[in-house]
Amino acid sequence: MLLLGVHLVTDQPIRILIVDDHAAVRRALAELIATTTDFELIGEACSGSEALQLVDRYPPDMVLMDISMPGMDGVEATKGILAKHPASTVVVFTSHAGNARIVDALEAGASDYVLKDTDPYEILAQLRSAARRAASAVGREL
Repeated sequence: MLLLGVHLVTDQPIRILIVDDHAAVRRALAELIATTTDFELIGEACSGSEALQLVDRYPPDMVLMDISMPGMDGVEATKGILAKHPASTVVVFTSHAGNARIVDALEAGASDYVLKDTDPYEILAQLRSAARRAASAVGREL
């Protein structure tokens, strides 16, 4: 069955794009995602503008988006991605709980947020939860 109106069938992984301006964070998340069978890393971007270019080439099911980046931040990138690919789900990734930018990102269309100090396996659980909510919003099951 389809998830997010794109690729996801129960036997196919959730196609995810990581967007963060810190290479070490991107690498750690990529390694975490590589430990799963239900996620497939389709790309990494170091800026909001690079993310917008990548989603046109490799439309993701989900984007894990840093909020605070130089140039185009995660809030503006979220708006741009969802304007072009409304079936994608954006989950913001931040180190600041209670940050007003989280509210801005949610208002821009992000479905959820994850704190950077979250246990790695809890990050995966939160991403799976966001995927299930997105699937139920379009009348699908995961």
